[in-house]
Amino acid sequence: MVQMIDQGFAAAKAFGKAILLLDRYFLSETALVQWKEANASTAAPLHLVTKAKANAVACEHPPKKGSKIKMKELFQTRASKFQTATVTMYGKEETVQYLCLDLLWGKGLCAP
Repeated sequence: MVQMIDQGFAAAKAFGKAILLLDRYFLSETALVQWKEANASTAAPLHLVTKAKANAVACEHPPKKGSKIKMKELFQTRASKFQTATVTMYGKEETVQYLCLDLLWGKGLCAP
């Protein structure tokens, strides 16, 4: 996984920025630490897009410790904040909704 993160940053450096799509299988604390450290030391950002597990929890208000957010609850609590876009997936146009948030991930980052 660390190698995938490093290759993503190599692409970001070549193109000026990049997006790395990860299956939730690959989402780990080790990968996120590697991404955070590399992102802090480069001018070419690498954005991660992944599907989180249904019980995933993150924290608000980076870089300070923030309150816990249950990702699954965002679909109800912030439903009006989601944006709509049309994308081509598998050769077919689909309408999707998304919500962009800056959150902290990992153990010990949330306030109790």
